[in-house]
Amino acid sequence: MGVASVSAPALAQQEEDEECMMCHDDRTLVVEKDGRRVSLFVNYRAFAISVHGNEGCTSCHADVDVDDLPHEEELEPVECDMCHDKAFEAFEGSLHGRAVEQRRYLAPTCVTCHGKHNILSYQNERSPTYVMNVPDLCGRCHKEGTTVSELRTISQHNVLENYSQSIHGDGLFRRGLTVTAVCSSCHRAHDILPHENPSSSINRRNIASTCMQCHAQIEKVHLKVIDGKLWEEKPHQLPICVDCHQPHEVRRVFYEESFPDAECVHCHSNPELHKIEDGQRVSLYVEPEKIAASVHAGTSCFKCHTDISRTRDPLCLESGKVDCSMCHSQQVDDFEISQHGQHYARGDSLAPYCTDCHSDHDMMSSDDMGSPTFARNVPDLCGRCHR
Repeated sequence: MGVASVSAPALAQQEEDEECMMCHDDRTLVVEKDGRRVSLFVNYRAFAISVHGNEGCTSCHADVDVDDLPHEEELEPVECDMCHDKAFEAFEGSLHGRAVEQRRYLAPTCVTCHGKHNILSYQNERSPTYVMNVPDLCGRCHKEGTTVSELRTISQHNVLENYSQSIHGDGLFRRGLTVTAVCSSCHRAHDILPHENPSSSINRRNIASTCMQCHAQIEKVHLKVIDGKLWEEKPHQLPICVDCHQPHEVRRVFYEESFPDAECVHCHSNPELHKIEDGQRVSLYVEPEKIAASVHAGTSCFKCHTDISRTRDPLCLESGKVDCSMCHSQQVDDFEISQHGQHYARGDSLAPYCTDCHSDHDMMSSDDMGSPTFARNVPDLCGRCHR
């Protein structure tokens, strides 16, 4: 049986590495840096099976000349972008990258997540970036009780604890499904951006696209509730995924909505509640009993009155009319090309709107005999204007 040959470059690299290990194989080798003792020991066995094991020491430590040893005690920092330019560019513009640039205490670098000489492929089960290990990796800094969590104020709490009990955490930890969502699935790995950034994967405008990476049927399923295409077109007017499915507590059931009906009823159940519009007193009173008997009985207030915000007081201030096309797009399209719709678009004060025929909070199904749109009642309905 023949002996496998070793290429000349590989042999030269091996000889170079052996030169390096003459010193760095010593576990007692340390230097003083910024008042701390830093070990310069390298576990060559770990390095040899790492993703860089075939590259050799000087591929990263380019300022070392093995023909002129010992080298300077203070080497230049390794520049990962020599090989990983796209990942590094994304990292530089991220929250982590900007923190490094600002020399923030505890700001993570490439080494923080990937390691140094023992870097393993993200497909290796022992790698901290392997999908099963990502929550623990991120949790080193972002779980409660860590120094980072104490230095930074964030709106979400018990993130990892809640994640572990969510449908995503259940899929990962209990069922071992490596296709389930982990931190980097939603927040990304290198280009982690704040949710206010329009380019962020968790920006309100991008949430649907982020969720659709795994949940491809989102728009098709929600056509029963909302016109699917509007997820991207009107993200600030429509409830998005995380309004009902809280991001770190996603379960198989709907959570309490961001704007519980009780908040609305607290004010709007007052018969005296009103506003002045064009000099006219307009009642804002809503009878809870009428809603309970209407076709929208199971629909939360904010799913129709979407233009509300906790930055306002009251939160529904100047919220405007309900856009019925969110759920009834075909009917609204038909209305807009009709005589009624065209007159309404021109601002005709006598032109009917959806609520003129269907009512608002006490809307009934056209199959209900008491509904003005029930077949037998339609002549009377139209006769209100056309008699």
